Amino acid sequence: MPTMPTAQPRRFPSHVYIGAMFTLLLMLASLMSGLFNYWQTSQLILSSSNKLFSRIEQNVQQDLTDTYQPVRHLLSLIASASRTTIDSPMHRHQTLAMFAQALRDNPNLASLYLGFENGDFLMVRPLRSEALRRAFAAPPRAAYQMWRIKRLGAEAVSESQFFDEALNSLEQRMNPAEQYDPRDRAWYQRARSEAGQITTAPYVFFSSHAVGTTLALRVGSDRVIAADLMLAGLSATLIKHQVTPSTQVLLYDAAGNAIAYPESDRLIVDHGTSRLARAADLSPSLGELFAGEPQASGRLHLARRDWVVSRSEFHEGGPDRLRLALLVPEDELLSDACHILWQSALVSLAVLLLCLPIGWLVSRMLVRPLAWPGSRGQYHSQLQVQPPAQPAVADSGNRPATRIHQRTTHRGH
Repeated sequence: MPTMPTAQPRRFPSHVYIGAMFTLLLMLASLMSGLFNYWQTSQLILSSSNKLFSRIEQNVQQDLTDTYQPVRHLLSLIASASRTTIDSPMHRHQTLAMFAQALRDNPNLASLYLGFENGDFLMVRPLRSEALRRAFAAPPRAAYQMWRIKRLGAEAVSESQFFDEALNSLEQRMNPAEQYDPRDRAWYQRARSEAGQITTAPYVFFSSHAVGTTLALRVGSDRVIAADLMLAGLSATLIKHQVTPSTQVLLYDAAGNAIAYPESDRLIVDHGTSRLARAADLSPSLGELFAGEPQASGRLHLARRDWVVSRSEFHEGGPDRLRLALLVPEDELLSDACHILWQSALVSLAVLLLCLPIGWLVSRMLVRPLAWPGSRGQYHSQLQVQPPAQPAVADSGNRPATRIHQRTTHRGH
């Protein structure tokens, strides 16, 4: 039974193998070089981010100092001038002029006031916006409100007086059924019991619904001078420190309340009574961060995304201090490294396309000398040496004997 011929494997020329090997080595080298550049660039960016976070923390610390320190100096300066009585109209007008000038020089101040041991109270508030004028039903040209409470035994007489920019009186009205008593307030009690200036924890001001804090200082034995400091400028400062579009940067207190945030309109929650928003409610990533370890930082996976997290604590912000949380998405932080990786890949591809013809040409040049001896060997293998033919003499030597034998046989017959 005839056997079927076996199929011979297809064999490519040698230069094809050599060219493919060169191409593969070049692709592997390009891949390794691109990955190494990406890793090196990523490590450089991540290490530089630590320095960037440290610089942001220093800037925020400086902003806090610039916010609180001038008010502390102001309270110390006007404390000695606030020792006079406020019973007479002349003394009240002197106090009004001093407080009004301080409020003009410090636009972050919401008010300056004095609280007395007997329950008397005097506040000067700037009316810088139409919203504030509407809130206090002030005259159109009103620039300042002076609120005064005078206690006569168990009875409290309260009045509000409005002044224009030149401190001319515009209107005066009585406030019946006054319930406010400075002696019941935390700022007064702490200032009376502690030496030096005190700072309250941030809270929402009742009148302006702004986030702020109160700084107070005891003056003598019978009064406390205090200032309401608005912290809205801190939110504007944090906007400058957004490293990437999705960066989360937040100032918060020890209780987890948000004090400053780039989206400042979300800081106050109004459900009947205004209160500070919880930091965990501002974004999903902040929610998972505050739900985890209290001091978690570094590279964290939050809200299905990798983040680089930094936390720090400052000396300002009241008895429990303020804290800073900075969250930067890792993919946005390493976007430059990814861009460099793609550029390296495109350059490597261009080099590969340019080197392909050169590689194939070089491989053919290397293979050509090897192909010539092979062809000559094939040619010589076809030249088979033929064995020499038998000489004709040997055949002719046998012919006479053959003839004699034939003749003898013929005669015998």
